Amino acid sequence: MEQKISLDMPIEELDFSTRSYNCLTRSGILTLGALVDTSRRELGCIKNMGAKSMEEIEEKVRLCGYALKDTLRCDHLKKMQFLKKAHDHFFELTRSFNSTHFSPYSQDWVYPSVLSSSTGWEYVRKVVLMAYGVSDICSLPDDKEEEVNAFAIELTDMLFGRLSKQTTGYFR
Repeated sequence: MEQKISLDMPIEELDFSTRSYNCLTRSGILTLGALVDTSRRELGCIKNMGAKSMEEIEEKVRLCGYALKDTLRCDHLKKMQFLKKAHDHFFELTRSFNSTHFSPYSQDWVYPSVLSSSTGWEYVRKVVLMAYGVSDICSLPDDKEEEVNAFAIELTDMLFGRLSKQTTGYFR
């Protein structure tokens, strides 16, 4: 249950993990008030501040009854649906490519399913987030969904175009 806690509370009383606590204290963030006045973008620039630490910090701030300066309320549906068109396009190209190409060395797929199902899509997703200057899908502007998907689809097409050129002659 959320309850407002004093902004003067020292962060050590919030029982952060060692990594989160060290990141905050090294950055001079010593109270809940200083933490609430820090944006997600500023926290993301702190050395060793990863996604898990960010999630932990946001959750503890929320439990104190506050939010970081620019925390966006992202519903689960946005996370699942925002890049759906590009995601579906990526995996359709993966299936198509894998059905027509093989490695001459192992007679296996040129683009292994492990790579195509996780790493390849993750690269596309990360490039999209970097291009829009955000750290997660929830930070993408709602009014840019079509534009973002079109960009991700273009990246996917470039990736598979390049891959096709590099594997000329590896057809099944």
